[in-house]
Amino acid sequence: MKYVLLLLWLPLFAPAQTVHIKDKKIDYQETVMVKNCSKTELFRRAQAALINHITTDEKNILPENKKSDAIAADGKMKLSADGGTTNELLYTMEIKVKNGSYQYHIHKVHLVQYKGGAKISDIASEDLLEGMDSSGEGATKTEKQLNEMDMDFQKLIALIKADMEDSK
Repeated sequence: MKYVLLLLWLPLFAPAQTVHIKDKKIDYQETVMVKNCSKTELFRRAQAALINHITTDEKNILPENKKSDAIAADGKMKLSADGGTTNELLYTMEIKVKNGSYQYHIHKVHLVQYKGGAKISDIASEDLLEGMDSSGEGATKTEKQLNEMDMDFQKLIALIKADMEDSK
């Protein structure tokens, strides 16, 4: 219930959102404390959260070894399209667990564009961010895409956090 309320409030803050940047790349990471929760339980929750919320061509959630302290998945999101072009955002989400805390990390972000089903471009996040330095229609389009990416990542993070905090 609490994450439903959070998702309802997110659009109010959309104009103020901007992607998180580290080393000139799109990069989201945070360490989150979870009281009275073991590493084993957090790993189980992380695995379930990634399976439930990461969209991918195949379930490539690795590793399945519960002795590990990290789990990762390559995901994709559809973005709005214009002029017959389809935009797909690709990324990697990793969750590292410890007793009482976990750290999520979204990185390796890039935008793939398709036209008529054929791939026409693959744009790394650093190249997208460079598009913000220009002016005119291209910069406006890039800013709109970056805001949409940020909103989608914020929703994903809220869902992951809710799953990591709730005992199921």
